[in-house]
Order: sequence, then C-alpha cells, then structure tokens
Amino acid sequence: MFRDPNNRLQTQLLFTLANAAAEQPGLQVPAITDALDNFAAALTHFGVQEGLSPDRAAREARLIVATLLGLYLDDFVSGRPEQVDMSYEALIEWVQRSGADPS
Repeated sequence: MFRDPNNRLQTQLLFTLANAAAEQPGLQVPAITDALDNFAAALTHFGVQEGLSPDRAAREARLIVATLLGLYLDDFVSGRPEQVDMSYEALIEWVQRSGADPS
C-alpha cells in the first residue's frame, strides 16, 4: 500500500510530523502515536494467540512496528524496492520462526 502513488501525500505528512516530533521533543502527535499503539496492540494479540507470553508478544509487536516503519522509510528514501522487499521477507521469516518457538 505504501508504494501506491496515491498515498504519497500521506507518506510525506507522516514523515513531516515525525520530523517535527524529532525536532520538538515535547510535541505530541496522537494521530501517529495512537495508530502505532493500536497496530502494536493488534500484533500483541496475535502473538498471544500464537502462544507467546503477553510480555514477549508486546515486545515483538513493537519491534515489528518499528521495523515496518524503517522499511517504509528505506523504500521512500532509497528508491530500492528490491532491497526493501528482501528485508520484508526476512522479517516475515523471523516472525514465522518466532511464532513456532514460543519460549
């Protein structure tokens, strides 16, 4: 979805708001933080359903969210979709391994 040219304005807005928050640590951007928290909560739920402990599921959910944001930024800035696709596939493989071993 993030590669859809129709979403370019949303992408620019996301990075503009993220940049503003980085430059002004006291700035609150609930539109972004709430969306990230909701996404992480959903992933946490799925992790628990797959047998992970709630603590581990929450940690891994936040890691996945952060990784996806990094891949989004990488794709947007580098213009190397093949590289991003390979990294995304590696993330998927890691998630599958993690869910297979809930220790």
